[in-house]
Amino acid sequence: MIPYTLSTPDGEIREFPPLVIPFPIGNLPVGGGWGLRIFPYRTVRRAMKELNRLGHPGLIHCHPSDFDTQTPSLPLPWIKRFVCYGKIRTTEERLTRLLDDFEFSTVRKVLLSMELKIPNSKLQNANTCLPAGRCSNVHNSKPQR
Repeated sequence: MIPYTLSTPDGEIREFPPLVIPFPIGNLPVGGGWGLRIFPYRTVRRAMKELNRLGHPGLIHCHPSDFDTQTPSLPLPWIKRFVCYGKIRTTEERLTRLLDDFEFSTVRKVLLSMELKIPNSKLQNANTCLPAGRCSNVHNSKPQR
């Protein structure tokens, strides 16, 4: 997916969609959480390579629970158990391979490379969000489907 800008009455929001692969029932997330763990590494790598080939960054996201092999297992239906705990031991190895295979940066640096004119002091927390109304020089674009 391609980063794009959503215009609101209070300003613009830059969205960095997660890394996904197209599937007949819709896009499937492969860039974090259960998708990063469950799908074959070659699938994740191919999705990232294709996005990069088109000149777009791919977003990889992990939660601490994605690495915690000591998490007590709750009595859940098999599908929920699979999503929550399936292949959790593979997360660290998968992330290490991605870091070896691709060049990574922070959302802050990607925003700067896109030449967003945000005062530097406002970028201190840009890894998580942007303050509303500060992206006045972002060109509005729509996501490609």
